[in-house]
Amino acid sequence: MSKLIEVRANGLSEAEAHVSHLFASVGQEVEPLAVLVGLELAKAAIEIGAPVGGRVTRLLVAVNDTVHEGDLLLELEAAESVQPSAVLHGPSAVAVSSGAPQAKDDFHASP
Repeated sequence: MSKLIEVRANGLSEAEAHVSHLFASVGQEVEPLAVLVGLELAKAAIEIGAPVGGRVTRLLVAVNDTVHEGDLLLELEAAESVQPSAVLHGPSAVAVSSGAPQAKDDFHASP
């Protein structure tokens, strides 16, 4: 049985962000940490990556949408080979436009 993974806009340093890029589409297979969504804040740009490999099942945002802390961006169906313990919980890597890596908690598995 596959596991549904919710990818949210968590760890934003500002009240809102704008979706600048969608790097994935519904039905697309993605690798772990593949960049899925680009967000622009007033003073930074961040990229949200996949917590696990799998297939994008729903996109809930579009380019130019405004998102807030905790908003659901998309859902992934984890690859069958992914064990529940392999899903990233807690800090995970997010690329910042300056090129400096920064830890953010951007991924949450649905119960």
